[in-house]
Amino acid sequence: LIVNSACELMSNTTHAVLHLLDLDQQVLIPRAVSGNFEGRKSNRHMHLGEGVAGQVLSDGEAVTISDITTDSRFVNQTLPVTFRSIAVAPVMLNQKRIGTISVLGSEVGEFHQDDVNLLNSLGTLSAIAIENATLYDSMQNEIKERIKLESALRNSIASERELRLS
Repeated sequence: LIVNSACELMSNTTHAVLHLLDLDQQVLIPRAVSGNFEGRKSNRHMHLGEGVAGQVLSDGEAVTISDITTDSRFVNQTLPVTFRSIAVAPVMLNQKRIGTISVLGSEVGEFHQDDVNLLNSLGTLSAIAIENATLYDSMQNEIKERIKLESALRNSIASERELRLS
């Protein structure tokens, strides 16, 4: 939903990728992809500071690259690239960086400051949505655990009553 929103909101976007930080491994993992990726989904994990998304997460600042063919971070790219420009914003809430959102364009210079501002806002809203989903899952798990405990307690009380009556 997040990456689809990015593609819809930014009409010059051909692809969008949401990377989330794996806290244990300290790597960014692509969790959602949207747009024309010709059926490919990147499984490349980036360390903090590595690649554009890793740099954005480390610095906490959005980056726009007008032409990846002239940018040093892409000059030695070995994988085929189907885009020419990119904008990446951090996904963070209250200074807690949890990932990045990237939009890619097929033409040079697709993204401007208005796009970066929109992507930054989408990054913040994404962080809120992810945090809410995490809290919801946590609460659902706690409710399930409490139901199990309540059931065990009721069974224990019922067994104790049966022992007293016999």
